[in-house]
Amino acid sequence: MTLAQSHQDISFSSELSKSRMLLNSTVEYSLVLRNAQGTDLQPPSFKEFIVLRGPSRSMGTTIINGVGSSHLTHTWLLQPKREGELTIGTANIRAAGRTY
Repeated sequence: MTLAQSHQDISFSSELSKSRMLLNSTVEYSLVLRNAQGTDLQPPSFKEFIVLRGPSRSMGTTIINGVGSSHLTHTWLLQPKREGELTIGTANIRAAGRTY
């Protein structure tokens, strides 16, 4: 298999460094696109957070036994503006002719 993956191998997900936090603490929020080159990232609204840093971008490729995978990650460092349950909205990215 080459590094050009088929559509079913492409994924776009979000990750938080922790699910619970104190008011003055921080959390890392990441958007991860796997096995595709992405364009036109539309990040979510962070209206319930103070954005302390970001987005920072990292990329990587792994080949194990001839099978390749890649990732493109955008990360923000966030601090909550208030106590309670907070929401981060949806994000979109274009990859391989589709919107994820």
